[in-house]
Amino acid sequence: MIAPLLPLAEKKGGVLIANSLSQEQHCRAAPSSFFSISTQIPLSRAAFERFFDLNPEVKRIATITFDDPEWGGVYRKIWETIANERGISIVDTFVSSDWQPDFKSILNRMISKNPDAILFAQEPEGIIKASGQLQFKGKLLAVNNVLEMVAEHDAMRPELEGVFVVDPAIDVQFKEKFFTRFNKLPILEAYSGYEAVRSVVKASKENRYDLPAGMRKVRYEGAAGLVDFTAGSCIGNRGKWDLFRFDNGIQKRQ
Repeated sequence: MIAPLLPLAEKKGGVLIANSLSQEQHCRAAPSSFFSISTQIPLSRAAFERFFDLNPEVKRIATITFDDPEWGGVYRKIWETIANERGISIVDTFVSSDWQPDFKSILNRMISKNPDAILFAQEPEGIIKASGQLQFKGKLLAVNNVLEMVAEHDAMRPELEGVFVVDPAIDVQFKEKFFTRFNKLPILEAYSGYEAVRSVVKASKENRYDLPAGMRKVRYEGAAGLVDFTAGSCIGNRGKWDLFRFDNGIQKRQ
């Protein structure tokens, strides 16, 4: 989706800033006018490590990811690395090219292999509903897109009870201001969109006549941590990640 815009951005000399394309490899192929505010998935590892620290009884896991090397594949690599280092068995893995497969059948197979936890980076609503229907007694660990489900389906909060989530550590003050204005908590796109606009405003102050040059001078503390384009990378988001758990319908930091 971004690729067709790259030549146009280079020709016009403007700034093209995306909230996806999180891999550093894209910087080598991108024009000098391209920047990304995407959250860096590899930085989420510490939050996943914390999950296993808090739940030492988890010795067997199953994983579900979307077949996307820039998203699902990155999470899967993190989980496999942690499991290998900690001596945790991965008893089943499902990689899907279908966004909404038959999760009930998939989970039924996984649960038969007795995992202590299921980690997933795919459509959360279907997975959480299916795990409830199958009365899975282990732990569920989701990535950030579960918050989109909460925003769109508030009635599902009871089904989220006890579910763990790894998500960017967005500042409480930002969440409160966002909620006051829009009467809902911010999901990942709201946070990344905010930082995209904010970084361009700061770039304009640095060099309003040459925005790409101005962007390369932008460095500030964002709503989830450092935003820094001064290090030579087209990706500036260095924000932190946290582990959360739903408790009485509220997402609480662990």
